[in-house]
Amino acid sequence: MRLLPLLLLTCAGLLGASWLSGSLSASTLTPAAFSQAQEPAADAAEAEIEELRDPAEIREELQAAQRDREATLADHALQLFEHEVRMMEARFALENARADLNAFETYQQRADVEEAEFMLTSMRDGAQDAEEELQQLEQMYGENELANRTAEIVLSRGRRELERTREELRQAEESHRHQLQVAIPRAQIGLRQAVQSAEMDLRLADLEQESMRIGQQNASAEQEVMIRDLKKELAEAEAAAVQK
Repeated sequence: MRLLPLLLLTCAGLLGASWLSGSLSASTLTPAAFSQAQEPAADAAEAEIEELRDPAEIREELQAAQRDREATLADHALQLFEHEVRMMEARFALENARADLNAFETYQQRADVEEAEFMLTSMRDGAQDAEEELQQLEQMYGENELANRTAEIVLSRGRRELERTREELRQAEESHRHQLQVAIPRAQIGLRQAVQSAEMDLRLADLEQESMRIGQQNASAEQEVMIRDLKKELAEAEAAAVQK
């Protein structure tokens, strides 16, 4: 039992001697040794200063970036103006297409139908008149049994006129059918398609303008970041040059 306190005292003495030896060795460093210990930190600071570029080089790059920025702004303004002109033309085209469709549906379509009906009626009347005239001539000269040459000429002329008016009537009926079933509906479809096309052109121009605006904003932001970084780098380089 007496050996345990003795061992504890011995260990405490050894630990105290070790701590005292370390403290003495640290406090007894020579100036040369202390300087060598500080050299890595100094070298690192000098290396960091040496990594900074020449302020003149940075300043020149900054000026170039600022000129590019001004040129980009001018280009953006021109692009916006040109696109606004296109938007205006697209709006005018849409307004004209809608006006044409409205005029056709409220007036022209009805006028075309009425004209076709009038032409057909006129041809029918002409054919009927020619037929009645021929009948009258046949009755007039039929009593004399075509005794003279004049009667034959008159009747032949009447028959030819009737055939011609019948053919014209047939053609008028074909034209009337084509107008009502093909030409007028097709004209209306074409005008409606023109309105739809103008609407799509205007919508496309609007989307292109929005896409261009976003692209310009992104490009401007990138240039602003570059200019800001160059200004920061220039300030650091000038400060480091003053410290030297």
